Amino acid sequence: IVTHGVILERYGIQVLIDALPRVLAEAPETRLQIFGAGEYRAALEEQVARLGLEQSVRFRGFAPLDELLDALAGADAGYVGMLNDLVLPNKLMEYVAMGVPVVISRWPTFLHYFPEDSATYFEPGFADDLAESLLRLYRDPADARRKAERALARYQHYRWTVQRERYLEV
Repeated sequence: IVTHGVILERYGIQVLIDALPRVLAEAPETRLQIFGAGEYRAALEEQVARLGLEQSVRFRGFAPLDELLDALAGADAGYVGMLNDLVLPNKLMEYVAMGVPVVISRWPTFLHYFPEDSATYFEPGFADDLAESLLRLYRDPADARRKAERALARYQHYRWTVQRERYLEV
C-alpha cells in the first residue's frame, strides 16, 4: 500500500495505520510506504510505534521522482483516505494514471469521477471498513486490476490534453 504527498491529519493516514493490524492478520506480508513530509508525520510515527507496526510501515520522506514512481508502479493499492469532501487530491489521479488500484474514502466528489466499479471505497474515518476494503483487494487481485482499468478509462476524459481543449473553448 502506498500514499504520498504532504502528511496532514485531514488525509486520514492515521485511519490506514489503525486498519493495518486487521489487514496484517490475514495478509502478513502487507507493507505500507508513506512518502512525503508534513506536520502530522510525528503523530503517525508515534501511532505506528504504539501499535508495534514498525516492521510493516516505512516513512520514506520526499524521494527522488524515479524512486517514487517505481514505488507507485509496484504498489498493489494507492490510498486516498480524505476525511473531508473539500478537494480532489492529485494523488488520486496519479494512482489512476499509473494503473494502481485505489482505495478511497466514499465522498460524493470521488464517486462523481470514479464510480463504484472503478475504485474500492470505504466509509471515511472508519478503520474497520477500510481494513475490509483492503482485504477485498487482497483476496481478489483480478477484481482490483479490473477496477484500475475502468478508472484509467474514465481518467482519459480528465487528462490535461483533453481538459486543455475544454479550457480553450471557454
